[in-house]
Amino acid sequence: VTALESLSDLKDYVNVVIRLCTDYQPTLDFYNNELDTRSDMNIDVIDDHLAEAEEVYEHNPWLNYALVLHRMREMGQANALFDLLDERPLTKDEIRRFCSLLFWGKSAATFTDENWDTFLQQTKDIQRRERYLQYNPITKSMTQFINTKRLSMMSFNNNDNDNKIKE
Repeated sequence: VTALESLSDLKDYVNVVIRLCTDYQPTLDFYNNELDTRSDMNIDVIDDHLAEAEEVYEHNPWLNYALVLHRMREMGQANALFDLLDERPLTKDEIRRFCSLLFWGKSAATFTDENWDTFLQQTKDIQRRERYLQYNPITKSMTQFINTKRLSMMSFNNNDNDNKIKE
Protein backbone atom coordinates (compact mmCIF):
# COMPACT_ATOMS: atom_id res chain seq x y z
CA VAL A 1 0.00 0.00 0.00
CA THR A 2 2.85 2.37 0.81
CA ALA A 3 4.30 1.93 -2.68
CA LEU A 4 0.91 2.72 -4.23
CA GLU A 5 0.47 5.73 -1.94
CA SER A 6 3.75 7.11 -3.27
CA LEU A 7 2.01 7.45 -6.63
CA SER A 8 -0.78 9.63 -5.23
CA ASP A 9 1.05 12.83 -6.23
CA LEU A 10 0.95 11.54 -9.81
CA LYS A 11 -2.76 10.66 -9.86
CA ASP A 12 -3.39 13.05 -12.75
CA TYR A 13 -0.81 11.18 -14.82
CA VAL A 14 -0.78 7.58 -13.58
CA ASN A 15 -3.58 5.02 -13.59
CA VAL A 16 -2.97 1.78 -11.72
CA VAL A 17 -4.91 -1.33 -12.63
CA ILE A 18 -4.84 -4.27 -10.27
CA ARG A 19 -6.19 -7.41 -11.92
CA LEU A 20 -7.20 -9.86 -9.20
CA CYS A 21 -6.79 -13.55 -9.92
CA THR A 22 -8.32 -15.01 -6.79
CA ASP A 23 -11.66 -15.85 -5.23
CA TYR A 24 -10.28 -15.63 -1.68
CA GLN A 25 -12.75 -13.27 -0.02
CA PRO A 26 -10.40 -11.52 2.46
CA THR A 27 -8.11 -10.61 -0.43
CA LEU A 28 -11.03 -9.40 -2.54
CA ASP A 29 -12.36 -7.34 0.37
CA PHE A 30 -8.99 -5.72 0.98
CA TYR A 31 -8.47 -4.66 -2.62
CA ASN A 32 -12.08 -3.65 -3.27
CA ASN A 33 -12.67 -1.86 0.04
CA GLU A 34 -9.25 -0.53 0.95
CA LEU A 35 -7.81 0.42 -2.42
CA ASP A 36 -10.52 0.71 -5.08
CA THR A 37 -12.52 3.23 -3.04
CA ARG A 38 -9.65 5.63 -2.34
CA SER A 39 -10.07 8.98 -4.03
CA ASP A 40 -6.45 10.05 -3.50
CA MET A 41 -5.20 7.46 -6.03
CA ASN A 42 -6.28 6.40 -9.52
CA ILE A 43 -6.63 2.71 -8.82
CA ASP A 44 -9.01 0.39 -10.62
CA VAL A 45 -9.26 -3.05 -9.04
CA ILE A 46 -10.81 -5.51 -11.45
CA ASP A 47 -11.74 -9.14 -11.24
CA ASP A 48 -12.29 -11.70 -13.98
CA HIS A 49 -14.53 -10.81 -16.92
CA LEU A 50 -17.69 -12.57 -15.68
CA ALA A 51 -17.45 -11.14 -12.15
CA GLU A 52 -16.95 -7.63 -13.54
CA ALA A 53 -19.82 -8.11 -16.01
CA GLU A 54 -22.11 -9.04 -13.11
CA GLU A 55 -21.05 -5.90 -11.20
CA VAL A 56 -21.56 -3.71 -14.27
CA TYR A 57 -24.98 -5.29 -14.88
CA GLU A 58 -26.00 -4.56 -11.29
CA HIS A 59 -25.48 -0.81 -11.84
CA ASN A 60 -25.78 -0.37 -15.61
CA PRO A 61 -27.93 -3.21 -16.98
CA TRP A 62 -28.27 -1.46 -20.36
CA LEU A 63 -24.61 -2.21 -21.19
CA ASN A 64 -23.21 -5.41 -22.64
CA TYR A 65 -19.91 -5.59 -20.76
CA ALA A 66 -18.24 -7.43 -23.61
CA LEU A 67 -14.75 -8.85 -23.30
CA VAL A 68 -13.26 -6.00 -25.35
CA LEU A 69 -14.42 -3.50 -22.68
CA HIS A 70 -12.85 -5.65 -19.98
CA ARG A 71 -9.58 -5.83 -21.90
CA MET A 72 -9.58 -2.05 -22.29
CA ARG A 73 -9.88 -1.70 -18.51
CA GLU A 74 -7.16 -4.28 -17.95
CA MET A 75 -4.85 -2.28 -20.20
CA GLY A 76 -5.42 0.88 -18.18
CA GLN A 77 -8.06 2.79 -20.16
CA ALA A 78 -7.65 6.24 -18.63
CA ASN A 79 -11.21 7.53 -18.96
CA ALA A 80 -12.86 7.55 -15.52
CA LEU A 81 -16.20 6.43 -16.95
CA PHE A 82 -14.79 2.93 -17.43
CA ASP A 83 -13.97 2.72 -13.73
CA LEU A 84 -17.47 3.91 -12.78
CA LEU A 85 -19.26 1.19 -14.77
CA ASP A 86 -19.08 -1.33 -11.92
CA GLU A 87 -19.40 1.19 -9.09
CA ARG A 88 -22.68 3.06 -9.68
CA PRO A 89 -25.29 3.84 -12.31
CA LEU A 90 -24.07 6.32 -14.88
CA THR A 91 -26.02 9.56 -15.27
CA LYS A 92 -27.61 10.53 -18.58
CA ASP A 93 -24.69 12.80 -19.38
CA GLU A 94 -22.18 10.08 -18.50
CA ILE A 95 -24.07 7.57 -20.67
CA ARG A 96 -23.90 10.00 -23.60
CA ARG A 97 -20.17 10.52 -23.05
CA PHE A 98 -19.58 6.77 -22.70
CA CYS A 99 -21.44 6.07 -25.94
CA SER A 100 -19.41 8.78 -27.65
CA LEU A 101 -16.26 6.96 -26.57
CA LEU A 102 -17.66 3.57 -27.54
CA PHE A 103 -18.83 4.65 -30.99
CA TRP A 104 -16.10 7.18 -31.66
CA GLY A 105 -15.86 7.92 -35.33
CA LYS A 106 -19.31 6.46 -35.99
CA SER A 107 -21.36 9.68 -35.97
CA ALA A 108 -21.06 9.85 -32.19
CA ALA A 109 -20.70 13.62 -32.44
CA THR A 110 -24.47 13.70 -32.84
CA PHE A 111 -24.83 12.72 -29.17
CA THR A 112 -24.69 16.39 -28.20
CA ASP A 113 -28.48 16.68 -28.53
CA GLU A 114 -30.02 17.13 -25.08
CA ASN A 115 -33.17 15.21 -26.04
CA TRP A 116 -32.98 11.72 -24.53
CA ASP A 117 -35.26 10.16 -27.14
CA THR A 118 -33.07 11.59 -29.91
CA PHE A 119 -29.99 10.14 -28.24
CA LEU A 120 -31.64 6.71 -27.99
CA GLN A 121 -32.64 6.80 -31.66
CA GLN A 122 -29.13 7.84 -32.69
CA THR A 123 -27.68 4.99 -30.66
CA LYS A 124 -30.08 2.53 -32.31
CA ASP A 125 -29.14 3.85 -35.74
CA ILE A 126 -25.39 3.56 -35.09
CA GLN A 127 -25.75 0.01 -33.82
CA ARG A 128 -28.00 -0.95 -36.73
CA ARG A 129 -25.31 0.25 -39.15
CA GLU A 130 -22.54 -1.44 -37.16
CA ARG A 131 -24.15 -4.87 -37.17
CA TYR A 132 -21.36 -6.17 -34.93
CA LEU A 133 -22.52 -8.25 -32.03
CA GLN A 134 -20.44 -8.99 -28.96
CA TYR A 135 -20.77 -11.94 -26.61
CA ASN A 136 -22.80 -10.89 -23.58
CA PRO A 137 -21.65 -12.84 -20.50
CA ILE A 138 -24.91 -12.08 -18.65
CA THR A 139 -27.35 -13.29 -21.31
CA LYS A 140 -24.85 -15.80 -22.74
CA SER A 141 -25.74 -14.63 -26.22
CA MET A 142 -24.50 -12.29 -28.93
CA THR A 143 -25.88 -8.77 -28.44
CA GLN A 144 -25.15 -5.17 -29.25
CA PHE A 145 -23.19 -3.08 -26.75
CA ILE A 146 -26.15 -0.90 -25.77
CA ASN A 147 -29.57 -2.29 -24.97
CA THR A 148 -31.54 0.78 -26.03
CA LYS A 149 -34.86 -0.79 -25.01
CA ARG A 150 -33.64 -1.24 -21.45
CA LEU A 151 -32.04 2.19 -21.48
CA SER A 152 -35.33 3.76 -22.58
CA MET A 153 -37.07 2.11 -19.62
CA MET A 154 -34.76 3.77 -17.13
CA SER A 155 -35.95 6.71 -15.13
CA PHE A 156 -33.63 9.37 -13.85
CA ASN A 157 -34.40 11.50 -10.82
CA ASN A 158 -33.98 15.26 -10.86
CA ASN A 159 -30.32 15.26 -9.85
CA ASP A 160 -29.60 12.57 -12.48
CA ASN A 161 -27.62 10.38 -10.08
CA ASP A 162 -30.15 7.71 -9.16
CA ASN A 163 -31.01 5.68 -12.24
CA LYS A 164 -33.65 3.01 -11.81
CA ILE A 165 -35.50 0.71 -14.16
CA LYS A 166 -39.19 1.62 -14.25
CA GLU A 167 -41.37 -1.09 -12.77
